[in-house]
Amino acid sequence: MEQMNLLLAQREALLASDEATLAMLHQLDRQLLTQVEHGGSEAPVGDFSEPALDRLLAMPLDEAVLWFEITATLTDADPAQAVETMVIRQPDAPLVWWLAAHNPAVPVGEHFPEASSLQVWAALAHWRRGRAAELPEPWRHWADVLSATREPSAELLDALWEQGDSSDDWKAWFYPLLTRVSDEWQLWMVNWLSARADTLTTVEAMGISCARRFLGWLEAILAGTQENQALAEAASRELRWLKGDQLETAMASEEVDDQRDEKPAWWGRQAWGGGLHDQDWQRLLQSLPLAYRNRCWYWRSWCLDGGPGSLFGGRWCAGS
Repeated sequence: MEQMNLLLAQREALLASDEATLAMLHQLDRQLLTQVEHGGSEAPVGDFSEPALDRLLAMPLDEAVLWFEITATLTDADPAQAVETMVIRQPDAPLVWWLAAHNPAVPVGEHFPEASSLQVWAALAHWRRGRAAELPEPWRHWADVLSATREPSAELLDALWEQGDSSDDWKAWFYPLLTRVSDEWQLWMVNWLSARADTLTTVEAMGISCARRFLGWLEAILAGTQENQALAEAASRELRWLKGDQLETAMASEEVDDQRDEKPAWWGRQAWGGGLHDQDWQRLLQSLPLAYRNRCWYWRSWCLDGGPGSLFGGRWCAGS
């Protein structure tokens, strides 16, 4: 058990690292699977029996997701059937809704959860399956913005913000919205957020937007806040996200180059010095340092199975 706990601790440290690579996570996860196979009695879950599912449902969410995925990988059990059983036993369990939101092959519960922390996963699960019309407001409006069939509004953001019950709940709905709106709405949303969150969080939002307009802002923050180490590090981190590690890197898509020729220098979007097409996100999913990879889910959640902390780091959906 000591060796397994060591591997799990190393895994947690990797996922939080701005330098660790996906290859490192793959290597560690292979070691973890080998350890589970050779010392199966030490694993908290070894199958999808009802007692095992009850243990999963009692775990913290990140831990439960990992052990669910390990069990699905090492056994012949049907993960969809396991989720169906959990829906019956505990329909409002965080694991149930997280799995539904991050894997369209598993079933979705029929009722909409009351807990605001679960509603974003329920809304995402319905939207990914083309069932946004079944959502209550304001989540139907949220899903319509993701589908580019409706504009956001101050009323939408206020309603979602007011129903949150955790300091970070809002990121799961705010950042996907931020990636799907126009440049003008992005600027408005960052200003809206700045009135409700601290400066470090606002700086993070500037980066996650991928908006080139914020490059100058972030550079000014970095230049003017050397005495505030935390703020300087936050601005530096977002500049790295936008520019990548090689500042001389050419834009990775013709669209970005065209925008640079036809629009002002601040116009358009980029990440890691490149474009934002599907092929760019596929590349970033493989090459980004682990602590940055969650941003791929904000931008392309409908193309991804699992999450950034999933076994082997999740995967791009075939055919997306």
